This record gives sequence, C-alpha cells and structure tokens, in this order.
Amino acid sequence: MRRGLTRQQWAERLLPAAQILKPPGEGPFPLVMQYASDMATVDDPTLLRTMFYLWERLKLVVEPTGALGAAAAIEGTTAIRGARVGVVLSGGNVDLTQVAGWIGQR
Repeated sequence: MRRGLTRQQWAERLLPAAQILKPPGEGPFPLVMQYASDMATVDDPTLLRTMFYLWERLKLVVEPTGALGAAAAIEGTTAIRGARVGVVLSGGNVDLTQVAGWIGQR
C-alpha cells in the first residue's frame, strides 16, 4: 500500500466504486495505514456480480462496501490461491430502489 497518501487522496483513488462520499475517519485511517500490508480494488461490474451472487446463491443481502472483500477474492485480484482465507461480509444497508437499476447493468 502506498504509505504517502493523505486520507483524501486515499479516498479519491480507492473508494469511488463503493460510492463512499467521504474519506475514512481520523481514527481508523492511521490504523489502516499502519497495519494493512496491501489492498485490492474491484470495478463496479465485478462488485455488482458479487452482490447478486451473494443474494441469489447464499441468500445474503450485503451492501456494496460490505461485498468488496468477497468481490476481490472471487475475482482473483488478491494473492490468496491455496490459502485459508476469511472474508467479512457486512451490512444490509441496501437501497432497494437502486436494485432495479443494478439489474439493468448485469
């Protein structure tokens, strides 16, 4: 991970796909910079495919940001092949009025 980024630069480069409108908080950001050794990003279509997979196959309603880890793992953008990995799925804060639009993007 690039250690020289400010909170705002980090948010501008890594968070647009998740529709996060503000950078991480003053408390969590230094912890992420200190303890995270790497990060992966996924594009919107990959994130939507993963969300629909979780909804349709596992019957889990997971919000976009809560599905990012699973999307990276499923897409293969992380070096986890052959490793034992846990992925945290979180949040059911999904605006169901947006789902129709997402279906059109599938």
